[in-house]
Amino acid sequence: MAPRRIGALTSKTRSILLNAAESLMRESGYAAVTSRRLAAKAGLKPQLVHYYFRTMDDLFLALFRRVAADFAQRQTAILKAREPLRALWDLTSDPKGVVLTYEFVALANHRKAIRAEIAEVGDRLRQGQAKILAHCLGDAAIGATRWSSVFSAVLLDSLARNLALESALGVSVGHEAARVAIGRFIREVDRSLRKKSKRRRSVRQTRRRGQ
Repeated sequence: MAPRRIGALTSKTRSILLNAAESLMRESGYAAVTSRRLAAKAGLKPQLVHYYFRTMDDLFLALFRRVAADFAQRQTAILKAREPLRALWDLTSDPKGVVLTYEFVALANHRKAIRAEIAEVGDRLRQGQAKILAHCLGDAAIGATRWSSVFSAVLLDSLARNLALESALGVSVGHEAARVAIGRFIREVDRSLRKKSKRRRSVRQTRRRGQ
């Protein structure tokens, strides 16, 4: 028996289905993403869902990979940001991203393939965060904590996501104090980075004039 045909990865219809799946997950949770509801949301026939995705697991994996790739791209660009620590905090604490992430985590409790994908991508993203923190904390004149870049990445990511998740649930006690403290820390680090960058530019300009 010949294998069933699958729609092209670059198809506009496939993209529409993924957009609809993401919208459903954000609005009603992963359990709302059924082939019928997805087709209705996308304004397409239900048969098209399984033309582009053999199973719903395949659809969820494709969606997670798309979301993760976008996040990774934005995270990589942070190293070139004027205020990298602020940019990293804003990215990891974005409520929309956090809510969607926890929907995937909930989904992973029931689907091993999703769990394995989250673990692999999570480790890769954490390494990228550690690289950003090494840049920030290694160059910044703060030195008091002596924390490793990986440990700092875990702390920052955990705090950012937890505050966003609790806010979505209506929990607020301690949030203002946490945001004030982390805001002060971020400003101190980014200010130090800007000063160091300014000194480097000044040194380069002086060297060029002396040539």
